[in-house]
Amino acid sequence: RAKFIIMDRCFLSNLCYYFPIALDIPIFFKFLSIFEINMIPDVVFILDVKAEIGQIRDGMQKELKWLERTRQTYLHVPNSRVGNGMKVYIIDEDLSIENKKDIILRYIKGMRKL
Repeated sequence: RAKFIIMDRCFLSNLCYYFPIALDIPIFFKFLSIFEINMIPDVVFILDVKAEIGQIRDGMQKELKWLERTRQTYLHVPNSRVGNGMKVYIIDEDLSIENKKDIILRYIKGMRKL
């Protein structure tokens, strides 16, 4: 049976939040990876959230500009040097929770057949 771990966040969070340039510059990524848990996921599902909605969910604690930059960084992951080394799926924010769950479950069920 395939074993898997589901994490709320992975190493991409720190890159997208605080050091997005490391997605495309290998030396920065290598340096930052020294400080991270060396667990590179087989697949990453990015649940897209518009900056305005993210700000409301965050209780208006973060600036809209910062949230939008972070969102754009996450959306860039599949086309980045880092993203090219793994499967990255962006799940549209407009989908229902049920549809988002179904996308992830379909992937896991397909993985178990391996």
